Amino acid sequence: MRTRLISACALAALLSACTTAAPKKEAPQTPTSSWQKKWHLTAFSPFKADELRAARATLDLSRAPQVSAYMGCNRLFTNLDSANNQLSFGPVAATRMACSEHQDLEIAFAQAIGQHSFQYRLQNKQLILQDAQGRTLSFEAEQ
Repeated sequence: MRTRLISACALAALLSACTTAAPKKEAPQTPTSSWQKKWHLTAFSPFKADELRAARATLDLSRAPQVSAYMGCNRLFTNLDSANNQLSFGPVAATRMACSEHQDLEIAFAQAIGQHSFQYRLQNKQLILQDAQGRTLSFEAEQ
């Protein structure tokens, strides 16, 4: 009797060792939108293109819905919702470094995007955001 019990246990252990686990299902990949990348700000009134280049002004949408931006001094952070060719930004937070340059650009940019929605269009390698009042911000894709 004891031999049968040991044999049955050994057989059960052997069979369970031979089973294979079901393959893990991978999470479905979320397709990225063509605007989900890093962009250089090229046009933003009243700032000149030279000022934007000097500040190395960028908007990083590559990790949307988390968004970051840099306007030459502090890092800006916000969230983003997207639907129907529209990008809607949440409130903007920023690091608090004291800078002698580019603060006017940083403040204007944060006010422009913070809690605002934009229709967007992609042309060649450009992202163009236009708000309800017709104001535009233009960006060029990072190479």
